[in-house]
Formats: sequence, C-alpha cells, structure tokens
Amino acid sequence: MNPGTAVTSTAGITPPPAPARRADAGTVRLGERDIAGLLLCGEMYGAPYDLLAGFLGVRADRARGIVARWRHAGYADTARLGPGPAWCWLTRTGLTFPVKSTC
Repeated sequence: MNPGTAVTSTAGITPPPAPARRADAGTVRLGERDIAGLLLCGEMYGAPYDLLAGFLGVRADRARGIVARWRHAGYADTARLGPGPAWCWLTRTGLTFPVKSTC
C-alpha cells in the first residue's frame, strides 16, 4: 500500500439518494420550437413529417420524436395518408391550446 492512500470499506455505505422529481413530472413542457411546429400544423391543417422537420430545423428522426411528445400530450395525431411520409395534424386539444401571439 502507498503511503497517504486511504482504505475505505464499502460495508455500511448507502448509495446517494435519487434526485427529486419535478413538481410537474409527467407533463409535457412546450418550448418555442414546439409552439412553432404546432402553429404550422394548425395553420396548414396538417403537415407531412419532411416539411415539419425542415421547418423545425431538425432531422426526420428527431421530428418523429418531437411529434411523439405532442401525441403523448394529446396535442397532435399522426398517420400515413398514402405513399410518402407520415402526416401530423392537431387534435381538438391541440387546436384549443392557448398560445400568446407575437403579431
């Protein structure tokens, strides 16, 4: 053993406590990008994933993840409407979601 090296025993040591959960855990927090995408879907009555990905400035796989969050929150629904990419449109909840207008 090297001098100055402490030997510690793992017996009796408890692991650190788990981090506290957020007060709003389980809810979806919407950022500016989410609101912009939801507004696009609402104004266009729906959008294909490739258009949505380009508008949001993300790759197609990331757009699928973003839209999945919207679906989980009940703001959007998706389906493949024919050949080509899937589409996303707003649900009644998504259409009535209060958004402050910047106009």
